[in-house]
Amino acid sequence: MKKLILIILCFASFNIKAQNSNQLTTYYSPEELVNLEKNNSEEYQFLVYAFENACVILDMPKGKEAKVTSSIDIKDLSNYNYLELGLDILEANQYFRINSTDKMLLVKSRFSLQNEMKK
Repeated sequence: MKKLILIILCFASFNIKAQNSNQLTTYYSPEELVNLEKNNSEEYQFLVYAFENACVILDMPKGKEAKVTSSIDIKDLSNYNYLELGLDILEANQYFRINSTDKMLLVKSRFSLQNEMKK
């Protein structure tokens, strides 16, 4: 039974990775992705992971408005990613007030994402 569950989890993980790779072709050419995977697999793995995990929408905390340095428009709060929003992963977390809401967008830092990947 444990082996069956492990096989299912591995398949699901592979399927999610493949789906994210396919979605990345909206922003990168297939050749760029193949080249990156072949020549810099760590950066490729980071890119795939960040595509799905870099952004988090949170309620705007009271008293934390000072951390929010700018605002952003997000059309669909259930379907977005940092590339679509024209953002980059930086060395520090980024915080944006989402216009017309009481929410904020957290874009995780490279350091945070790399630590998550290690777990």
